[in-house]
Amino acid sequence: MANSLGQQPKEKRSKMELYYAVLRAIRDESIHNKSVKPTRIQFLVSTSYDKLTLYLDELEEKKLVKLNPIIITEKGKKFIREYNKINEMTIKLGLKFID
Repeated sequence: MANSLGQQPKEKRSKMELYYAVLRAIRDESIHNKSVKPTRIQFLVSTSYDKLTLYLDELEEKKLVKLNPIIITEKGKKFIREYNKINEMTIKLGLKFID
């Protein structure tokens, strides 16, 4: 079903997909820039600022990121690696895990 602009509606992402997207954005931004800015992460993840702050707080509680400054922890890096492995395996099996 198309919206009023003729675009297809986006599929709702799971919490795990959102965590992965935020962690990857933080990782990628930290490689290319001295500091990671929340508004840049918001743009890369395509979410509202309010939701981003909620996700960042949840990721900090789970010890996947540290805030002030925003950095990804070793546990967060491991999450990305393991998520990628699962995604690769599901692709080989012909299943859909992430887009």
